Amino acid sequence: MTLRASKPAFNIREKLTELGRRFGLKGSEIAAAETLQQVRDLLSIGRKNIVINGDMRITQRGTTTVSVGADPAAGGYQIHDRWRINNAQLDTLTVDYSHQGGSSSIGFRDSARLTCTAAETLEAGERFSFETRLEAKDTVFLKWGSYEARPITISFWVKSNLPGKYGVHVRHHDPGNGYVFPYTINQSDVWEYKTYTVPGDPYGTTNDDTGIGFWLRFMLQSGDAASAADEKWSTTDSGPNTTPGAVAWGSATGHTWEITGVQVEAGTNATEFERRSYSQELALCQRYFQGWNATSSTERAATGIFVYDDEGNSSANQTTIIGSGSVVDADDARIFFSLPVTMRNKPTPTGGDLRLITGGTLHNSSTTIQYNNSTIHTCSMMLDNGGGMTAGQCVHLIIKGNGYFYLDAEL
Repeated sequence: MTLRASKPAFNIREKLTELGRRFGLKGSEIAAAETLQQVRDLLSIGRKNIVINGDMRITQRGTTTVSVGADPAAGGYQIHDRWRINNAQLDTLTVDYSHQGGSSSIGFRDSARLTCTAAETLEAGERFSFETRLEAKDTVFLKWGSYEARPITISFWVKSNLPGKYGVHVRHHDPGNGYVFPYTINQSDVWEYKTYTVPGDPYGTTNDDTGIGFWLRFMLQSGDAASAADEKWSTTDSGPNTTPGAVAWGSATGHTWEITGVQVEAGTNATEFERRSYSQELALCQRYFQGWNATSSTERAATGIFVYDDEGNSSANQTTIIGSGSVVDADDARIFFSLPVTMRNKPTPTGGDLRLITGGTLHNSSTTIQYNNSTIHTCSMMLDNGGGMTAGQCVHLIIKGNGYFYLDAEL
């Protein structure tokens, strides 16, 4: 006996269309990709976030709120590693800069907040921004300045009690070119997610060195607004501009602005924030800064450091040693120690309330850094104090009380 089976006719074009739908949007994009690089960009394979400490977790300088005055010297790096205040030509604008708890609802437990405490209406050349500077070694792969210049996609979470239009300024450091784009905060004090794709700069190249690749500036206020350069690369409008029509955030006291979850990745897709381990993020930050912060009992408890005048302690034998070396003469000593992470360039050491000890003896006089002989791998210094030491003795560097010791190789 012979069995015959038959199937109803079907349209192959319709079936292929159904197959495409089963891929999903991302699958269809991958299927349509023409090169391996396009597939990698879609999947964001490998380390993707060029920004370091975009989730504001690392705070080697401490978490104490800082009042940032109009003087440019009051700006710079203050709390969150790799993030700094850029203020220039200001007269009265003053801001409280603080570490906050983010929000579990958006998946981030740390954030940076700025609060205007003294207002100012800015004029031409005046600016205030919260920014990070990205090293050229980490951005040269974007091939800016060539026909292969790659775009970057910037994403972040932000909130403010002053809704409205704000500007972001991307400055390509070596050629001095600038790109300004807007984002809008729609509701007061509600976390909002923003994304924007910046095309690769076609006009200037990035030097393959350890200097600045580009700046990412969140403009809070500027006396200069971009003109034709808004949402275009410009070789002339490269200053610290904001977008036309931006809010005057610093024109009234009480205004707040808070940010976290900042990511910059190659390509045109804003993907999920890259979660690196705490130890990885800390090591990335330590390329630029390493610190021992003992400026308060809170900071000492956070790092576990023991100082000579710690709570209830006044013994050299119960004090954390920063580095060791040998006495050269009565008031000079060499201190040396290896660094846990190779730094970007020769670090600059600074300190407060530093002291030297030999054996169990505290040499209780101001200790200053006489010569900095450090390298990117080691800290090496000649220190000077008030005397009382003996040449050849083993000597240790400590913090006496509410002091600190920092190694700075920031951009």
